[in-house]
Amino acid sequence: MIVDIGKSDVVVTNLYQYDYGQSMDFSGGQIIDGTEVHFFQGEYGCRTEVKGNSAPIPDYLLMNSKKILAYLYVADELIGKTIKRLTLLPLPREKPPDYLEPSRPEDYSRLLPVGGDENEVLTIKNGEPVWLDLYKEYASDEELAQVAQAIPEFATMREIEEILYMEE
Repeated sequence: MIVDIGKSDVVVTNLYQYDYGQSMDFSGGQIIDGTEVHFFQGEYGCRTEVKGNSAPIPDYLLMNSKKILAYLYVADELIGKTIKRLTLLPLPREKPPDYLEPSRPEDYSRLLPVGGDENEVLTIKNGEPVWLDLYKEYASDEELAQVAQAIPEFATMREIEEILYMEE
């Protein structure tokens, strides 16, 4: 599928649940080989790389129709920078009878520990991330600072909130 990265807001809608072997072929600008594509779906994430101005979409992410956020991320030894944010909106469809579940990407991981209900805050207790009820316990400034340091720099707080509270 052609993805025009020359637009300010890139939203991909010509993608279907259960499709496999899909890739994004970038137009509207040249993306250098090796540029990472960080994918986030709900509280999970994984990544692929751009080669020949194209990047594969992990089949595993298309097992459901949840919104996928993708960030084009250029990094070297000295600096890392997000150059474009993409929103992929897979359209729901019935599961084909011959559908084979794809393997989970090796780097597919949960971004935050289990929890994170509406009235909870993420903090560090005894070196481990935990969710605290805002009305029962309070995190210290030091514990909150430890959490802040662990958040990837390429995401703003607004983007993290979008990842955490995406529509199902």
